[in-house]
Amino acid sequence: MKIYNIKIRDSVHEFVWDLWEYIFRMSFDFENSKTIMNNIYKDIFSLKIFPNRFPSFNDKFRVMTINKKYRVFFVVDEENTTIIVSRIFFSSENYLEWLID
Repeated sequence: MKIYNIKIRDSVHEFVWDLWEYIFRMSFDFENSKTIMNNIYKDIFSLKIFPNRFPSFNDKFRVMTINKKYRVFFVVDEENTTIIVSRIFFSSENYLEWLID
C-alpha cells in the first residue's frame, strides 16, 4: 500500500486560519473553532492513503468534499508519491473562475 506525502499550499492554510478566526469571532467558542479546524486538517491528511478514491475534476485535480461545506482541490503526483493540496473553497463558492485563471 502506497503512503503519499502531503504538501499544502499557503492559500489552504490561510483559508483554514481565516475560517477558524471567523468562527471564533462569531461564537467566542475556542474549542468549537479548534475542532472544526482540526477536522479539516484530519480529512486533508487522510489523503495519504488512497487519494484516488475521490473524483477527478477537469483532468487535473481531484476533489474531496468535507462535511458538505468545503471542497478541497488536490493533485496526485504518482511519480513522487505526493499529494499537493492546491485550494479549498466553501461548497457554495464559484470555484470555476479559479480553474480558468
